[in-house]
Amino acid sequence: MAGTKMTTPFLLLLLIALMSSVVAARELAGGEEAAMQARHEEWMAKHGRKYKDDAEKALRFQVFKANSELVARSNADGTKKYHLAVNKFADLTSKEFAARYTGFKPAPPGPKMLPGFKYENVSLSAADEQGVDWRTTGAVTGVKYQGRCEINHAVTLVGYGVEQDGTSYWLIKNSWGQNWGEGGYMKLQRGTGACGVDMLASYPVA
Repeated sequence: MAGTKMTTPFLLLLLIALMSSVVAARELAGGEEAAMQARHEEWMAKHGRKYKDDAEKALRFQVFKANSELVARSNADGTKKYHLAVNKFADLTSKEFAARYTGFKPAPPGPKMLPGFKYENVSLSAADEQGVDWRTTGAVTGVKYQGRCEINHAVTLVGYGVEQDGTSYWLIKNSWGQNWGEGGYMKLQRGTGACGVDMLASYPVA
Protein backbone atom coordinates (compact mmCIF):
# COMPACT_ATOMS: atom_id res chain seq x y z
CA MET A 1 0.00 0.00 0.00
CA ALA A 2 1.50 3.27 -1.09
CA GLY A 3 2.03 5.93 1.56
CA THR A 4 0.66 9.46 1.33
CA LYS A 5 3.25 12.13 0.79
CA MET A 6 2.44 15.74 1.71
CA THR A 7 4.11 18.45 -0.28
CA THR A 8 5.76 21.45 1.37
CA PRO A 9 3.19 23.98 0.02
CA PHE A 10 0.35 21.88 1.43
CA LEU A 11 2.00 21.72 4.85
CA LEU A 12 2.50 25.48 4.81
CA LEU A 13 -1.16 26.07 3.95
CA LEU A 14 -2.24 23.70 6.75
CA LEU A 15 0.03 25.47 9.24
CA ILE A 16 -1.30 28.89 8.20
CA ALA A 17 -4.90 27.67 8.57
CA LEU A 18 -4.20 26.33 12.06
CA MET A 19 -2.50 29.55 13.12
CA SER A 20 -5.41 31.59 11.77
CA SER A 21 -7.85 29.48 13.79
CA VAL A 22 -5.83 30.01 16.96
CA VAL A 23 -5.65 33.77 16.36
CA ALA A 24 -9.40 33.94 15.67
CA ALA A 25 -10.15 31.99 18.86
CA ARG A 26 -7.92 34.31 20.88
CA GLU A 27 -9.55 37.38 19.37
CA LEU A 28 -13.01 35.98 20.16
CA ALA A 29 -11.99 35.21 23.75
CA GLY A 30 -10.39 38.63 24.07
CA GLY A 31 -13.54 40.29 22.78
CA GLU A 32 -15.70 38.38 25.26
CA GLU A 33 -13.35 39.31 28.10
CA ALA A 34 -13.44 42.98 27.10
CA ALA A 35 -17.24 42.88 26.94
CA MET A 36 -17.39 41.34 30.42
CA GLN A 37 -15.01 43.98 31.76
CA ALA A 38 -17.25 46.67 30.28
CA ARG A 39 -20.26 45.06 31.99
CA HIS A 40 -18.35 45.08 35.26
CA GLU A 41 -17.53 48.78 34.90
CA GLU A 42 -21.20 49.56 34.18
CA TRP A 43 -22.25 47.45 37.17
CA MET A 44 -19.77 49.28 39.43
CA ALA A 45 -21.09 52.66 38.30
CA LYS A 46 -24.72 51.59 38.79
CA HIS A 47 -24.18 50.31 42.32
CA GLY A 48 -21.50 52.78 43.42
CA ARG A 49 -18.96 50.02 43.98
CA LYS A 50 -15.32 51.03 44.49
CA TYR A 51 -12.29 48.91 45.30
CA LYS A 52 -9.23 49.82 47.33
CA ASP A 53 -6.71 48.86 44.63
CA ASP A 54 -6.26 47.15 41.26
CA ALA A 55 -5.62 43.78 42.91
CA GLU A 56 -8.98 43.80 44.67
CA LYS A 57 -10.70 44.99 41.50
CA ALA A 58 -9.16 42.12 39.51
CA LEU A 59 -10.29 39.62 42.14
CA ARG A 60 -13.83 41.02 42.25
CA PHE A 61 -13.99 41.02 38.46
CA GLN A 62 -13.31 37.28 38.40
CA VAL A 63 -16.11 36.70 40.93
CA PHE A 64 -18.44 38.97 38.94
CA LYS A 65 -17.56 37.10 35.75
CA ALA A 66 -18.23 33.70 37.34
CA ASN A 67 -21.58 34.83 38.74
CA SER A 68 -22.60 36.41 35.42
CA GLU A 69 -21.78 33.20 33.57
CA LEU A 70 -23.78 31.23 36.15
CA VAL A 71 -26.77 33.50 35.52
CA ALA A 72 -26.45 33.02 31.76
CA ARG A 73 -26.22 29.22 32.03
CA SER A 74 -29.20 29.02 34.38
CA ASN A 75 -31.39 31.22 32.18
CA ALA A 76 -30.46 29.16 29.11
CA ASP A 77 -31.86 26.06 30.82
CA GLY A 78 -35.45 25.88 29.63
CA THR A 79 -36.49 23.45 32.37
CA LYS A 80 -36.29 25.95 35.24
CA LYS A 81 -39.31 27.91 36.47
CA TYR A 82 -37.33 30.97 37.53
CA HIS A 83 -35.12 33.60 35.93
CA LEU A 84 -31.88 34.89 37.42
CA ALA A 85 -30.36 38.36 37.06
CA VAL A 86 -27.13 40.11 38.01
CA ASN A 87 -27.79 42.20 41.12
CA LYS A 88 -25.73 44.36 43.48
CA PHE A 89 -24.23 41.31 45.20
CA ALA A 90 -22.68 39.95 41.98
CA ASP A 91 -19.06 40.48 43.07
CA LEU A 92 -19.45 38.33 46.19
CA THR A 93 -18.95 34.59 46.40
CA SER A 94 -21.69 32.46 47.94
CA LYS A 95 -19.67 32.07 51.15
CA GLU A 96 -18.99 35.81 51.39
CA PHE A 97 -22.64 36.65 50.86
CA ALA A 98 -23.78 34.14 53.48
CA ALA A 99 -21.26 35.46 56.00
CA ARG A 100 -22.33 39.08 55.50
CA TYR A 101 -26.07 38.91 55.05
CA THR A 102 -27.35 35.73 56.68
CA GLY A 103 -26.97 34.02 60.02
CA PHE A 104 -30.41 33.14 61.29
CA LYS A 105 -30.36 31.23 64.58
CA PRO A 106 -33.70 29.78 65.64
CA ALA A 107 -34.80 30.45 69.20
CA PRO A 108 -34.95 27.54 71.66
CA PRO A 109 -38.22 25.57 71.57
CA GLY A 110 -40.93 27.24 73.60
CA PRO A 111 -44.69 27.74 73.81
CA LYS A 112 -46.42 27.85 70.46
CA MET A 113 -48.56 30.75 71.63
CA LEU A 114 -48.38 33.20 74.52
CA PRO A 115 -51.11 32.92 77.20
CA GLY A 116 -54.13 35.02 76.36
CA PHE A 117 -53.27 35.29 72.66
CA LYS A 118 -55.50 33.46 70.21
CA TYR A 119 -57.13 33.81 66.83
CA GLU A 120 -60.86 34.42 66.83
CA ASN A 121 -63.47 34.43 64.10
CA VAL A 122 -60.96 33.65 61.37
CA SER A 123 -62.40 32.36 58.11
CA LEU A 124 -61.17 32.21 54.54
CA SER A 125 -63.26 32.90 51.49
CA ALA A 126 -62.81 30.92 48.29
CA ALA A 127 -60.73 33.80 46.91
CA ASP A 128 -58.57 33.89 50.06
CA GLU A 129 -57.81 30.20 49.70
CA GLN A 130 -56.35 30.91 46.26
CA GLY A 131 -54.19 33.77 47.45
CA VAL A 132 -53.77 36.86 49.59
CA ASP A 133 -51.42 39.81 49.06
CA TRP A 134 -51.24 42.02 52.15
CA ARG A 135 -49.22 44.61 50.22
CA THR A 136 -52.43 45.71 48.50
CA THR A 137 -54.14 46.40 51.85
CA GLY A 138 -51.43 48.65 53.26
CA ALA A 139 -50.67 46.11 55.97
CA VAL A 140 -46.93 46.01 55.23
CA THR A 141 -44.29 48.62 54.49
CA GLY A 142 -42.24 48.73 51.30
CA VAL A 143 -38.93 47.00 50.70
CA LYS A 144 -35.86 48.63 52.22
CA TYR A 145 -32.19 47.73 52.17
CA GLN A 146 -31.26 47.12 55.79
CA GLY A 147 -27.52 46.82 55.17
CA ARG A 148 -25.23 44.60 57.18
CA CYS A 149 -26.93 44.34 60.56
CA GLU A 150 -25.33 42.49 63.45
CA ILE A 151 -28.57 40.61 64.04
CA ASN A 152 -30.15 37.44 62.74
CA HIS A 153 -31.53 37.82 59.25
CA ALA A 154 -35.30 37.47 58.96
CA VAL A 155 -37.93 37.97 56.27
CA THR A 156 -41.58 39.02 56.31
CA LEU A 157 -44.45 36.92 54.99
CA VAL A 158 -46.72 39.27 53.05
CA GLY A 159 -49.00 36.87 51.22
CA TYR A 160 -49.48 33.57 49.46
CA GLY A 161 -50.90 32.30 46.20
CA VAL A 162 -50.96 29.68 43.48
CA GLU A 163 -49.07 29.83 40.19
CA GLN A 164 -50.74 29.02 36.87
CA ASP A 165 -49.17 25.56 36.91
CA GLY A 166 -50.76 24.85 40.30
CA THR A 167 -47.67 25.42 42.45
CA SER A 168 -48.54 26.99 45.81
CA TYR A 169 -46.16 29.63 47.14
CA TRP A 170 -45.49 32.03 49.98
CA LEU A 171 -44.90 35.68 49.03
CA ILE A 172 -41.99 36.97 51.10
CA LYS A 173 -40.43 40.40 51.60
CA ASN A 174 -36.68 40.45 52.08
CA SER A 175 -34.41 43.18 53.44
CA TRP A 176 -31.78 43.38 50.69
CA GLY A 177 -33.31 46.18 48.60
CA GLN A 178 -35.62 46.43 45.61
CA ASN A 179 -33.13 45.16 43.03
CA TRP A 180 -32.99 41.75 44.67
CA GLY A 181 -35.46 39.02 43.69
CA GLU A 182 -38.75 40.31 42.27
CA GLY A 183 -38.53 43.94 43.33
CA GLY A 184 -37.25 42.89 46.74
CA TYR A 185 -39.75 40.04 47.13
CA MET A 186 -39.52 36.32 46.44
CA LYS A 187 -41.82 33.35 46.07
CA LEU A 188 -41.11 30.22 48.09
CA GLN A 189 -42.95 26.97 47.48
CA ARG A 190 -45.53 26.21 50.16
CA GLY A 191 -45.93 22.91 51.91
CA THR A 192 -42.29 21.84 51.58
CA GLY A 193 -40.85 23.28 54.79
CA ALA A 194 -38.32 25.23 52.71
CA CYS A 195 -36.20 27.62 54.79
CA GLY A 196 -38.31 26.87 57.86
CA VAL A 197 -41.10 29.26 56.83
CA ASP A 198 -43.77 26.69 57.75
CA MET A 199 -42.09 25.75 61.03
CA LEU A 200 -40.13 28.70 62.46
CA ALA A 201 -42.50 31.61 61.99
CA SER A 202 -42.69 34.35 64.63
CA TYR A 203 -44.99 37.33 65.10
CA PRO A 204 -45.17 40.46 67.27
CA VAL A 205 -47.73 40.51 70.08
CA ALA A 206 -47.30 44.07 71.32
